[in-house]
Amino acid sequence: KKSISYLTISADKNCAIAPKNLGFIYLNKKYEDYDIQKAVHYLLLAAKNGIPDAQGALGVIYLQGLDVPQDIHKALEYLHLSAENRYRLSQQILGDLYFEGRVVGRNVSKSIYYYKEALITNNERIKNNLAVIYKNGFGGIKKNVELAKIYLEEAIQQKKCAVSMFNLAKIYYFEEEEKGIKMHNKSIQLLIMSANSKLDLSITFLFMLLLKRFKVINSIIIEKELKKANIESQQLADSLYEKYLFLSPLLHNEDTFENAYDFMKTYDLIFINEKVCFSNQFIMDKQKEPTEQVKQLIKINDGFYEGFGNDLCP
Repeated sequence: KKSISYLTISADKNCAIAPKNLGFIYLNKKYEDYDIQKAVHYLLLAAKNGIPDAQGALGVIYLQGLDVPQDIHKALEYLHLSAENRYRLSQQILGDLYFEGRVVGRNVSKSIYYYKEALITNNERIKNNLAVIYKNGFGGIKKNVELAKIYLEEAIQQKKCAVSMFNLAKIYYFEEEEKGIKMHNKSIQLLIMSANSKLDLSITFLFMLLLKRFKVINSIIIEKELKKANIESQQLADSLYEKYLFLSPLLHNEDTFENAYDFMKTYDLIFINEKVCFSNQFIMDKQKEPTEQVKQLIKINDGFYEGFGNDLCP
């Protein structure tokens, strides 16, 4: 209460930073003083003073319709202003929007531009998305698998990004397949690391690779693969085996297995705002809808989303 009182006095005296701080206090739902109308009022004052994080916050408010009518025109206006003022989060959001093509026309070149502007933050989601763009040559961009690997490796080394582990494991796996290599230790190690970070999709793909090698999976095989990956965890081994038993009817259905395997072989995981999704949503050619059985195998677990998007509204 005292903070609000002092900040209000400062704002009335034209202190440039006070309206921004007031706006963020009123925007935070953790406080009993949450008031979206007051938040917008003070953030607008701060935005007029050229405060980039206030401009970015307004952009997100109007983009998501946070207790105000959604206004895409205003959202883009404030996000662009904020991005021009080098606010990295706004640049990341614009990169997502131009890649997604839902609220603004898809423009992969602009997406790359804003992603690279925001790269100074070493954000693993940006690096993952750039990797997917360059690996697939989206939007007419020249394919560059080696550059994609670099981005994914950095996302893994710097932030232990489970999604990037999944995407890099697939690159290694299918490169090894083309060379006739059948062991796939690098791929399996990455998938185990990703699975250990609660990305269930990596568990499913791991089972597929093991089934292609061993035809059957048991607890001994799982424990051996964990040891090869330098992970000594009986709890994880037991959890993986229970998951295998649960998925076993789908995995041992030949058509379901092959369709899910082809899907995961073809499409990568990408971050878009508050979600992780497959890149098939960004392919212009009409895609065949997966069967319900395949959808169960390629489902991205909801628990993996926890915390996503918390950084998208300052």
